Amino acid sequence: MKTKFNRIYVEITNSCNLNCDFCPKNNRTKQFMSVTNFEQCLKQIDNLTDNIYLHVMGEPLLHPILEEILKTAKQYGKNINLTTNGTLLSKNVEILKKGYLRKLTISLHSFEANKSLASLEQYLSEVVSTVKQITSTTNTIVEFRLWNKDENNLSAKNSLNNKIIDFIAKSFNAQLNIDELQNNNTLAPNIFLGFDNKFTWPEESNKNLATEHKFCYALRTHFAILVDGTVVPCCLDNNASMPLGNIFNQNISDILNSEKATQIYQNFSNRIATEPLCKQCEYAKRFDK
Repeated sequence: MKTKFNRIYVEITNSCNLNCDFCPKNNRTKQFMSVTNFEQCLKQIDNLTDNIYLHVMGEPLLHPILEEILKTAKQYGKNINLTTNGTLLSKNVEILKKGYLRKLTISLHSFEANKSLASLEQYLSEVVSTVKQITSTTNTIVEFRLWNKDENNLSAKNSLNNKIIDFIAKSFNAQLNIDELQNNNTLAPNIFLGFDNKFTWPEESNKNLATEHKFCYALRTHFAILVDGTVVPCCLDNNASMPLGNIFNQNISDILNSEKATQIYQNFSNRIATEPLCKQCEYAKRFDK
């Protein structure tokens, strides 16, 4: 098994303040990871990665002791990456201005997937204002993220993409040609506009998508630790369908070298998906290119 990973996902909460159409509804008990448990995770993964991502499900900025979590990660010398829907940025701006984060990714497609949010202009104005404050005092990299490809079977069709792009570009005096945008576009120093393809979260019940022939980087470049300590092979296992063990009462080395983890790793080496959830995963299709 790998001894070093590009990144490890540590889910500090599976609670969220929104109800996005594109997010799966996980049936796990909603909770927040304590600093004690978070540090226990860091101690065990300290030599396994330099980069941690504070999400699987949930909105990280909801965490009631967010700054203590960030301080603890910094004490272990980790590069902290955080993805947010952007609605709680202004409430946490003083924390974020202290430079704990290596990268802050803001999922702007969250707006159109919710009917309860205020106007688009109000949402974007607040997000942009906060980003300017953060980047003026820190080296944090900020990426505004949008989906730029539509699929008929997915919600959040992103009909507002052009309006969002136009607003963001004008806010940073950036000259962007909508017809010539790349996957990553510079708006200002350390501020970028990025695009990604939509995907459907895998569900074991979706038997129509099942296929065994596929490759995945799970347990090669990354794995995830859920808020209750459950270790899973990848960040798309939102319901802990493939539990490998629990980091709160097991050694991470034993978990990663367990029979189940080893089997998943070796089978993907042969481009074979054996776990039911993996067989349903559409995201893995991009690795066939």
